[in-house]
Amino acid sequence: MAPVFHRDDDGVQRVHEKNPELSPVEEINHLMIKKESDVNSGIAIKIERSNFSWGGDKIEEDESSKQDKKLKKFQKATKLNEKIKQKTEESKSTISKIKAINNDDSDEETESNFDDNLSLVESDDSTVMTNSSKEKKDIKFKSIITLKNIELEVEKGEFLCIIGEVGSGKSSLLNLIMGDMIYVSDETAEEFENQTADEQCIKEMFERSRAEGVVKVSGSMSFVQQVPWIQNKTLRDNILFGLPMDENRYNSTIEKCQLVKDFEQLDGGDLTEIGEKGINLSGGQKARVSLARAVYSQKDIILMDDPISALDANTKKKIFEELFLEELKDKTRVLVTHAVDFLDRVDRIVIMKHGKIKYIGTYEELKNNDMIQHIIETLKKVSHKQQDEEEHEAQELELKRKKSSDGSNKAVNPGDLDEEEDSLKKNEAGARKMSYLSTKGSKIIMDEFEERVDADWGVYWKYLVSNWMWLAMLVSIPIYSLYAFCGIQSTRYIGVWVDHIQEEDSYKKYVVLVLIYSLGYGLLVTIGFFIIMMSVVNSSNVLHRNMTDKVLRAPINLYFDKTPTGKLLNRFSKDINRIDAEFPFNLTFLVECLSWMGATLFVSTIVSPWSLLSTPFAVVAGFLLIKYYIRSYREMTRIESVTNSPILSNFGETLSGTTTIRCYNKQMEFIDKNHELVDNNLSAYFWSQSLNIWFSIRVQYISSFMMCVSMALCIVYKASADSTTIGVLMIYLLSLQANILWFFRIASDIEGGMVSYDRCNMILAIPQEAFGDYSKPPNWPSEGKIVFDKLCLRYRPETELVLKNLRFEIGGKQKVGVVGRTGAGKSTVCLALCRIIEGESGRILIDGHDISKIDLAYLRSKITIIPQDPTLFEGTLRFNLDPESRCSDSEIERIISKAALKELWDSNKEISTNGENLSSGEKQLI
Repeated sequence: MAPVFHRDDDGVQRVHEKNPELSPVEEINHLMIKKESDVNSGIAIKIERSNFSWGGDKIEEDESSKQDKKLKKFQKATKLNEKIKQKTEESKSTISKIKAINNDDSDEETESNFDDNLSLVESDDSTVMTNSSKEKKDIKFKSIITLKNIELEVEKGEFLCIIGEVGSGKSSLLNLIMGDMIYVSDETAEEFENQTADEQCIKEMFERSRAEGVVKVSGSMSFVQQVPWIQNKTLRDNILFGLPMDENRYNSTIEKCQLVKDFEQLDGGDLTEIGEKGINLSGGQKARVSLARAVYSQKDIILMDDPISALDANTKKKIFEELFLEELKDKTRVLVTHAVDFLDRVDRIVIMKHGKIKYIGTYEELKNNDMIQHIIETLKKVSHKQQDEEEHEAQELELKRKKSSDGSNKAVNPGDLDEEEDSLKKNEAGARKMSYLSTKGSKIIMDEFEERVDADWGVYWKYLVSNWMWLAMLVSIPIYSLYAFCGIQSTRYIGVWVDHIQEEDSYKKYVVLVLIYSLGYGLLVTIGFFIIMMSVVNSSNVLHRNMTDKVLRAPINLYFDKTPTGKLLNRFSKDINRIDAEFPFNLTFLVECLSWMGATLFVSTIVSPWSLLSTPFAVVAGFLLIKYYIRSYREMTRIESVTNSPILSNFGETLSGTTTIRCYNKQMEFIDKNHELVDNNLSAYFWSQSLNIWFSIRVQYISSFMMCVSMALCIVYKASADSTTIGVLMIYLLSLQANILWFFRIASDIEGGMVSYDRCNMILAIPQEAFGDYSKPPNWPSEGKIVFDKLCLRYRPETELVLKNLRFEIGGKQKVGVVGRTGAGKSTVCLALCRIIEGESGRILIDGHDISKIDLAYLRSKITIIPQDPTLFEGTLRFNLDPESRCSDSEIERIISKAALKELWDSNKEISTNGENLSSGEKQLI
């Protein structure tokens, strides 16, 4: 049996024999990682020389488009054939020069592959393929091997730094240490080298990888993601991450991670609720919260994927010195970073290139290498320049603050700022509180349980008047009444036919009558059903379209920041499904039941009025019963819908943080949390169904009493009508009980549907961005001059001002850098320019035009923004760069070359949802 990865309670990762009774949680990670008794006690991480893969991309191709693809490939190949031949020799010469500089054996492989990639390969069906073709093609197995020939040993307590180009495999190396990648032996790599990486091939590779453990880890691990994973909880909960509170350790963690000022700025301190994905935190704040989680956990090994990239120079320096070098000096630290100005302060450096460890050693050993020296010195210049600019800006701001507080223009020496700051800290040390535990929290997410949904008559009226629903009901009710009349008449004439069966022509006469009424019965119910169904579906479509329009135009700060994803998904899935799929049938059945009940009572009135003596009692009892029942049922329906939202939110949040959860060994906690949320939802569903059963039993009591009394009176007064009519009446009185029961059940379901309708209708009242008939200045902007004139801006009405009387001017075609501490408002300036957040006072002028008076869509079409957190869509690289197909291939290729994405472009890789199969650097470049 193959071994199964398991982490024991002591945090040590071990290998156990595969047991079919083990839970799926114990089989989550691949079985590469193990703890062996023969591992040197001084080694924390040991990776044997091996290859590793993520498993490859899913390969799909639409058969209907194959011929078009072949034609396009042939046309492109024909045009580029001569150009490729002319460039081949020149490119070979370039590769030879690179080989001489790098002194790298792998370049032989690059040179040999270069001919293959540039050459034209003509298949049997005369289809020509080139590397310039951007059509999706089969992916070879060798191309899905992410890390090659990885061999690494990290000693306990060592500080290891990993650097390399974008997409070189730095983050993948950390994932490898955590066991998230598939081990590929040299034999497997050689056997499948030229095969297509289809599903069967990947499955075989996965099965083979489970047989060996090639990564040995001694000790527990914590992980800091490159894109920080923040839960929709308070700051305190995000840092503790399920661990008990140790106040001294907690306070120390807050100080070392430079979160003191952030806690002071937030209204609720460490009890401030964080929105989904840390929406109300800056990039630097999220990184430091994620780092604080790892520090507080006190694990033996800390894996950090570039957590200091989003920090300003001053904060970065403090964290590196006070945290990495002092607080964590006894821990094994593995840091991925581009901050090469700190490389001389780590124990060893790993330099990666194209998925391989190219160099490993101390700074002193590597700095003499010409190639490495060039890389380090180049990056150092950029890093130092950025750091100098940020520190200079911080000093200027401090000077202004001191001048303002002194009330004079006395000059302050910038060199004395650090000394004054240290002195100020010492003076405040005694007065400053040593505990950062808040007592009063601050919420951002609106609790759905606080929303009151009352499906009163106003909601019913709103639904009926929307999209002419009242007209459909007005037409369908007479149709269903005629339908019930035809049903009764067809039954009655069958009885009359039996009484007159001896008469001549009775067969022809009554068969025709029964056939006419039966055809009318079927035709009318079809027409009535079609009218109600189409009107309800059309109304649901209009509602869904309006909801979509409202959501797409909702402001981020006033709606999306406060609304959990699960709540939004719940409205667009379960609530809409109830209106779209269940409501048409329920409404049809309701009208049908009413028609049959009305027809039965009408016949009873004509034939035997005495049979209706029990009707007032039944009506009053039914009214009181449904009034008592419907309040509880409506609330349970609302609770059922509300408890479904956290399931969706928690599930999405768990998926995005899977790597962190597994590294901290918190799988069972999140599974238990999911079980708890599902149990809450099922509990609400159980009680709503129990209420239905309770209601059904009592309705049966009422309908049974009414039926018994009516039938007894029919028998007593049987002489009041002919026997055939009395018989027909008794047949329908027998079915009246079922009709009454069905009517009340359908009425309660419709009440539940009205609750869903009202919840969906709430979305139509959410705040909207200022789209409208605003000016569209022609040939604007012409220069690009930007003026911020006393701009004040806050994210939400209840929050503090983020930008306070901001005033500055940027000339046309100038390149301006905005620097400042994390959380200072740098990103907010960009959001204000795009009017993602509207200013409270003041204005922004672009070429003399106030942007608040310019059409919003027109304004945003004139501004390009590169966001801090890249967003990618599933599809090709070309689609992500140019979704509207406005640019030619040549323009795209020119931009791609400048952005250093040529290799990704040539690989024809399909980008997965949110760019999960790309590195963070590649996503940022895109």
